[in-house]
Amino acid sequence: MKSTTASLFGAAFLFSPLVANAADDALIALGEQQAAVCKACHQVDPNGMTVVGPPLYGLADREIAAFSGFNYSEGLSANRVEGKTWDVESLDAFLTSPVAFAPGTN
Repeated sequence: MKSTTASLFGAAFLFSPLVANAADDALIALGEQQAAVCKACHQVDPNGMTVVGPPLYGLADREIAAFSGFNYSEGLSANRVEGKTWDVESLDAFLTSPVAFAPGTN
């Protein structure tokens, strides 16, 4: 007879993908809700155009303030350094406080 611990471990192992998928689905839904704020000014499609702000598609690993044809604020332009890209840290800092990340940003 299996022990209770072994049975619980087996059940957790079998159902963990379901729990992970539910958590992923919840995070995705939350992200989509939060992205609606961004979509007011930015397009997110692969062929997106500049609206109020530059398109966000492909933003990850794009150089900061480097989308061709967009007139960036002085604050963001000051962050344009060769090789400095939007990564997890820079995006988190900007989204947490745009003014702290890029003083003078619009």
